[in-house]
Amino acid sequence: AREGDTSAHRRERIGDVVVLGFSQGGGLSFHAADADRTHVKACIGIEPHGVPTQFRPAIPGTPALMVFGDFIEQDDYWRDMARRGREALDAWAQAGGRGEVCNLPELGIRGNTHMMMMDRNSDEIASLLVQRLDQWQNMDVFR
Repeated sequence: AREGDTSAHRRERIGDVVVLGFSQGGGLSFHAADADRTHVKACIGIEPHGVPTQFRPAIPGTPALMVFGDFIEQDDYWRDMARRGREALDAWAQAGGRGEVCNLPELGIRGNTHMMMMDRNSDEIASLLVQRLDQWQNMDVFR
C-alpha cells in the first residue's frame, strides 16, 4: 500500500502519465492504472508478472499493451504468465479499456530474453514502443 501511495503522490505532482513496467513492475503499472483513472492515460507491461485479472468498471478507452519476447512457449512458468496476461487484458477490455498483446516473434522480432531492454535488438523494441505511443497520441488518447 505504501508504494501505491507514493506512486499516486508522484502522479499527482507530475500530471498525466503513461505507466510502463517491466516484469513485476508490469503488474504494478496495471494496478496504478486501475487506481488512478485521472492521470494514467495508458499502460505498458513488458513481460509483466502480477497483473490483476479484475479492474473496476469504466476504464475510459484507456489503452494497455503487453509485450512478450521469445521462449514463452518453451517454459511452463512463462506460458502461465502469458496466459494470465491475456486474461488481464480481457478483464481490462470488459472494464472499458483497449488491450493488446504484442508478441515479438509474431512481428518477426526474434532473439529476445526476459531482459529484452538489454538484448542486442533493444533499440528495435524501444522503437516499437515509441511507435505505439505515437499511434495512441494520434488517436487522441492523451487528452
